Order: sequence, then C-alpha cells, then structure tokens
Amino acid sequence: MLPVETYEEEAVEIEPLSAKENKRRVDLEAVIEKSFKGFVEVGLALKEIRESKLYRSTHNLFANYCADLWELNERHAQRQIASADVIKNLENRTNWSENPTNWSGNGEAELLDYGNVLPINEAQARPLTRLEPEQQCLVWAQVVNNARIEDRKLTAGMVEQSVREFLGEKKTERRKELQRRMAKASRMDYEVRSSEKNNYPKIG
Repeated sequence: MLPVETYEEEAVEIEPLSAKENKRRVDLEAVIEKSFKGFVEVGLALKEIRESKLYRSTHNLFANYCADLWELNERHAQRQIASADVIKNLENRTNWSENPTNWSGNGEAELLDYGNVLPINEAQARPLTRLEPEQQCLVWAQVVNNARIEDRKLTAGMVEQSVREFLGEKKTERRKELQRRMAKASRMDYEVRSSEKNNYPKIG
C-alpha cells in the first residue's frame, strides 16, 4: 500500500487574488460544491433500491448488497438515505409562500424563512434526521437566520447544537445516546459478517 501523502501547510499573507486566480477559485469551489451535493442523489438511489428491493437478483439482504457492491455498512447507507430525505423535505418547504409561518404550541408564529439555502453536505443534514419533517424546517430556519445575524459561516456543528437545543438535550445525554447507537451498529455489523460467513460454500 502506498503511503498517504502528507501536506505541511504554512500560513500565508491574506491578499487579493488576481482576476484569473479568482475565476479559477470560483470554478474549483463549484466542483467541490457539486460533489458535496452528490450525496443527495446517492441517498435517493439507495432508497429506491432498498424500497423496491432491486437488490434481490443478487442479494437477499440490502445490508449485504451495500457491503458487497459499495463497501458501505448498512448504518452508513441508511444515514445517506435519511440525509437525502431531509434535503428533499427542505426543498419542498422552500416552495411555500414568501413569508411562510408555522404556529407553535404556544400560539406564536415562527418564520420558516430560509429561502433557497440548503445543507451543502451530509454532515449538515445528518443532525436534522432526528427530527420530524416540520421540525426539520423550523430548526434549519433557525440555523440559517442565526448564521445571517451573526455573520457566521453555517457549519454542521451549528446544526447539531440547534437540534440538541430543540430537543432539550444536554451534552451528556447526547453522548450516551451516541454510545448506544455505536454499540448497536457494532452488533449489526457483526451479525452481517456472521451471516456472510455462514453463506460461504464449504470446501471438502
């Protein structure tokens, strides 16, 4: 196996780019953004294969299909699907009126104004998968508007924090939940490997 190339970075002076350099940066960032958004197409494709059982010509389980063809464990595949569903839900809500509102339990109207701003990668969408569709829109609108007000770059960490606050979680509770999920995922991976091992043809 070839060694992983390392890159030692040195700080540079902040300075304007030339017109040619700036155009090249814009073009390259467009490539990166397009790659990030590819997770939606992947998630939706996996979802259709799973729900229509299109894997059944070669595999009896969706988990085995993902592992054999795409080297994905089922947990990661399901996460891709859930994150893609979040994006589709948020896209549908952007078709609302110019100033859409949702009436919360205390009778106050909350703005769902996030325009056409959507998560640019799976990491930003993933925390929202823990919420109901309506809640996803409320929390995402809050994150987008907070980023605008504070003039900050929108990050996955901001989304995660807003989801935790919405659910009234403390960090310790969230950590315990993650530990339970990791333990469950480990058991599922072990069961898949055991199933594959038992299906191997016996020699002799």
